[in-house]
Amino acid sequence: MIARARPEEGRTHLSHGELPRSRRPRLRALAAAAALALSGPGLAAGIAFAQAPGGWSQFQKDAGHSGTSDAGPAPPYRQAWAFEAEQAEGGLSAPVIADGLVLAVGREAVFAVDARTGREAWRIPRAPGPPAPPAVAEIRGAAALLFTEGGEDGEVAVRAVSLADRSDLWEAPLGSPSRTGVTVEGDRAYVGDVRGGVYAIELDSGEVAWRAETEGSASAPLAVSDGAVYAVTRGGSARLIVVVALDASSGERIWSTSPAPGAAVASGPTVGDGRVVVGFADRVVRALDAASGSEAWAERANGIFSPAGTAAYAEGDAFIADIAGQVYRLDGETGRREWDHALNDLVVRSSPVVVGGAVLVGLNDGRLVALDAAGGDLVWQSDRTPGLVGPLAVAPGLVVAVKGGDGGRLVAYEHDPEGALLRIPSPTTLDPGRQVLLALASVLLVAAAVLIPARLAARRMHPASADLAPGEPAPAPEEGTP
Repeated sequence: MIARARPEEGRTHLSHGELPRSRRPRLRALAAAAALALSGPGLAAGIAFAQAPGGWSQFQKDAGHSGTSDAGPAPPYRQAWAFEAEQAEGGLSAPVIADGLVLAVGREAVFAVDARTGREAWRIPRAPGPPAPPAVAEIRGAAALLFTEGGEDGEVAVRAVSLADRSDLWEAPLGSPSRTGVTVEGDRAYVGDVRGGVYAIELDSGEVAWRAETEGSASAPLAVSDGAVYAVTRGGSARLIVVVALDASSGERIWSTSPAPGAAVASGPTVGDGRVVVGFADRVVRALDAASGSEAWAERANGIFSPAGTAAYAEGDAFIADIAGQVYRLDGETGRREWDHALNDLVVRSSPVVVGGAVLVGLNDGRLVALDAAGGDLVWQSDRTPGLVGPLAVAPGLVVAVKGGDGGRLVAYEHDPEGALLRIPSPTTLDPGRQVLLALASVLLVAAAVLIPARLAARRMHPASADLAPGEPAPAPEEGTP
């Protein structure tokens, strides 16, 4: 359980205007601090890798993207192993963990790494395409890996492969390349493509149950919860960010909304307690009613949000990081800010995960950091190393991070029984120069996300763009997937 620190009396919940720096809560959750220090067995006891409970079978653990594990190790951490993938130019997808393997998708291959040793167990080739997140599901009574493959120059599909012998089980064709990767819920897999198509695929047969069309391009992993599929799309004739809800059984549209007119990008969706949480480029985190799409609450942040990240949802609250490196805990009922912590470095590809009483997030300066989930203090950080820290995956005894750089790397951490915890509150004053640089970097990242893909698409995908409606942007290219 994660204790919640009580916010200071008189703290204002803001929906408009600039948000002041948060102050530290006066009361700390001592029980949570003790849990941080005492819990978290290392690998000596062995690692269990069942899909549930404690598994991490898809992006941010589950179909709703909760990003939460009760079975993972608590900080402090030490490095358990590091793996560098060959044939992984352009980096690796968000990893998943199943059957004692850490699995990640590269541009031209899928890699399986032994979770105990960090050695490559096997790899299989894939048709070159965006390294989008895979998923593990049960097909015909056995574990199977599902991943997308193919780009604009060839056939594109969702492919299912047996984890036991790597034999192909089926392929399901797609109309365009996918950057969302695969989300699994129940007996179906759900995938989006760069032209706004959303697909439901039967796990047993690989047959496409339905295909729905949405506005623009879907790039963030789809979220699925309580019979609905949620997608965040960008583009379309109005060039808006649109949040769409589709019936999971039929693909019929339930609702769609554009709550932030003029916002160029948004985070991916996370579903918790009947709400869809998304961070928008107007620096506002919004919770939408999952049934109707109406706005349940809105809370202003100090920065914009990366389209490669999502919120985590634990103990009824949302945990989200903006691009400028500020992490927030927001009350799931009201959006009220419980705490925030300014890490003062960019967060571009990482999403928060909640594990062992801590909130973990990766930074562009190469650090993995852990914040106390109850009060927001920094309790542990790794050394700065080359390459940003991207998506995370958690299993009993292990935290695995994707590392950026020239190729694809995975770094695994385990609990360090001899390590010491920190207790560093968020800075109470801003470094103006640092904030200006972070703000400029954020603007450039958004510009790259919006402008560069359209220009590259016009060059690389001209034949495929011939049927676009007037004023509709070409689909985004393969780079920059989560």
